[in-house]
Amino acid sequence: MKNLAKFLLFVLILSAAISLLYDYRLKHGGLKLLSGGRPEKYTFASEPAVNPKQVVSLEALSQERRALVNGKDLQEGRHSPGVWSRPV
Repeated sequence: MKNLAKFLLFVLILSAAISLLYDYRLKHGGLKLLSGGRPEKYTFASEPAVNPKQVVSLEALSQERRALVNGKDLQEGRHSPGVWSRPV
């Protein structure tokens, strides 16, 4: 219990020292805050970040899964073109 009290006293003294240092630097101009700068300019996107033609739709993935589960492509000797085999 004595060690716990020493630890808490150490944490209290350390936090008070950091707080006093912060206040001192804030009053004497040594602390530079971000609010003093000018705000960043927002630029609008010129095009979408993702091209919808290159993204496999969820419906296409669902149809491919149904075909594989039902065994259509496997019975006919063909394999379904996977997600990774599509041209980019």
